[in-house]
Amino acid sequence: MTTAFRTGFLALAVALAGFAALAVAQGAVGKRRITVASVTYDIPSEAKPGYIDGQDSLFMQFALPDYGPLRRDVHGWEDNVNLLITRQPDPISRQYENQWDGTPIGKKLKWNSIQNTYRIEPGFTVQEMGSGFDIVIPDQDRSTMPLGVMQCGKPKEFLPNAACELMFDRDGQRWKVSFGRQFMAQYGAIRTRVEAVMDGWRVREGNVK
Repeated sequence: MTTAFRTGFLALAVALAGFAALAVAQGAVGKRRITVASVTYDIPSEAKPGYIDGQDSLFMQFALPDYGPLRRDVHGWEDNVNLLITRQPDPISRQYENQWDGTPIGKKLKWNSIQNTYRIEPGFTVQEMGSGFDIVIPDQDRSTMPLGVMQCGKPKEFLPNAACELMFDRDGQRWKVSFGRQFMAQYGAIRTRVEAVMDGWRVREGNVK
């Protein structure tokens, strides 16, 4: 994992830990009704949703293997999956074209150039980027990228627990699901489980909760 990627991830983790602390401080029992990009969730407080009112974002941590609340966050990616939901910026396919397809808009820089490309069968193309991280693309229609794109760090001697972040669009939202790179082949199952948990808390038209 590169210094920039690691620094950015740590900064995000610190900020989101603050979100979680705020959420818990606002109420330790019952449910929290949180809306992100016009989608509303009623989330049990025991699940420790992280959010700031008016910021249109939601952070969750799930424990493996049951996807229940994460009671204690420990170093590494053996026991947890993280989720960040924000308002959808550009479609993920356009973000890929602009940042990671090797021909970005504007001046071409080393960090967003493709250094090497290889296949992981079945189903993945891996781009080793100049920045030091990998862009992993599941086989799909690249004009829309419904399966999303993964940005994965590389294991280092000083940082053996590399992470992958799966980014995809859903109902006007951008979902970022982070998990250990060792689970990369199971990205589809991880996405399905996370979506199922969140859909169980989703407030749909006509629901009374």
